[in-house]
Amino acid sequence: MQLIISSVILISMKAGFIKRLTIRNYGIIDELNLEFSPGLNLLTGETGAGKSLIIGALEFVLGERKPKEVIKTGRDFSEVRVEFSQLEGIELEPFGIPGKETVIISRRIAHTGRGGTSINGSPTTLDTVSSVGEALIDIHGQHEHQSLLKTRHQQELFDRYVGIKEQVDEFSSLLNDIRQKEVMLKALKQKEEENKRLRELKEFQLNELTDADIKEGELEEIQNNISGMENIERISSLLEELRSIIDSIPSNRILQASEKLTRLDRRFQEIASLSNELTTVSGELARSLREAALSIEFNQEKLDEMRLRLSFLQRLMEKYKTDYRGLLELRENLSR
Repeated sequence: MQLIISSVILISMKAGFIKRLTIRNYGIIDELNLEFSPGLNLLTGETGAGKSLIIGALEFVLGERKPKEVIKTGRDFSEVRVEFSQLEGIELEPFGIPGKETVIISRRIAHTGRGGTSINGSPTTLDTVSSVGEALIDIHGQHEHQSLLKTRHQQELFDRYVGIKEQVDEFSSLLNDIRQKEVMLKALKQKEEENKRLRELKEFQLNELTDADIKEGELEEIQNNISGMENIERISSLLEELRSIIDSIPSNRILQASEKLTRLDRRFQEIASLSNELTTVSGELARSLREAALSIEFNQEKLDEMRLRLSFLQRLMEKYKTDYRGLLELRENLSR
C-alpha cells in the first residue's frame, strides 16, 4: 500500500501506487515532475513552499473543480498529469478502461475556456475522471475522512446495502460508453466542420484564380510592354519639347539682322551665311521632329490597362504569399 503524507494530509491508495505526477503552470509552479515509489512517501518543506499546491493539483487532475485562478500568472493554461501503476486489484472496466496495470490521467484548463480530460490518451468526461479517482485514491484530512463526505461514495454504499451495485455498475458502464461516444461524435462534427471550411476556402481560391485568367509568361510580357510603352511616352515628350524649342527660334529676325549687318560691313558675310544655314537646318529639324512624332504609336489607354493588370497580379501574389509561378501551380493543385 502506498501512503503520501504532506503536512496534515494523508493520501492513501486503495491499490497500486502513484508512479509520477507532472504539474505545469499551476499556482506558483512553472513545471514540476515528481516520481513516487510504493510504500511511504513524505512531502516536506517550509510553509508556503507549495506542498498544498501539489495536493491541490492532484485533486484537480482527479476531477475536482478549480477556478481559472489556479493558472500561473502570465500563462495561458494549466496542465496536470498523473500516472498510476500496479492496478491489478482495481476494476476499471465499468469506467470504459480495459484491465491495465498503468493508467494515465491528464487534465488541462485554459483562460480561453478550452481544456479537456483524458484517460490513457482518450478524451473523457470530468465525471468519469472523478469516479476513477475515487476508485483509486482516498484523501484523509486533519479532521475527516473525505470520501465519506462525497455524495458519490455515499451513493455507492447505499447501492451495496440494497444489493443493486452490479446493476448500477452496468448502467454506469453503459452511460460512460454513451458519453464517450458523445465526445467522439462531437470531435467528428468539429472535424467535419473544419473540413467543410477548408473545402469552401479551396473552392473560393480556385474560383478567384480561375477568374483571374492568369497565363504562362503573362507577367513578364506585361512588364516588358509597360517598360517599352513608358520609353515611348518619354521619347514622345522629348520630341515635343524639341519641336517647341525649334519653333520658338525667330528665324526671320535672325536673317534680317544678319543681312543688315552685312550691308553695313562686308566682313560679316560669313555670319550671314551661317544665319541662312541655321534657318535651313532649323526648318529641316522641325520637319524631322514632326515626322518622328507621327511615326511613334503611343496609346495611353492601353498603358493604363496594362498597369491595372500588373497591379492586380501583384496583389494576388501578395495575398497568396507566392510568386507568379506559385499562383499557376496553386491553381493547378486546387483544380485536381
